[in-house]
Amino acid sequence: MQVVGYDNINAIKPMLADGRVLATADQYAAKQAVFGIDTALKALSGHQKQSELSSVVETPVNLVTK
Repeated sequence: MQVVGYDNINAIKPMLADGRVLATADQYAAKQAVFGIDTALKALSGHQKQSELSSVVETPVNLVTK
């Protein structure tokens, strides 16, 4: 059985190294608030209403295998 996970927390790194976990997705959890604030600031500077904003904010994600 192959196991994968998400969030790339420190606890998963030894499991990646010894092969117990195949991969993890790094979603940059520590930066999630920054992404939200940046989106809000862009909306404010552009005088956009909430109804004019996209319902999706794309954020980076990387697949970590080692």
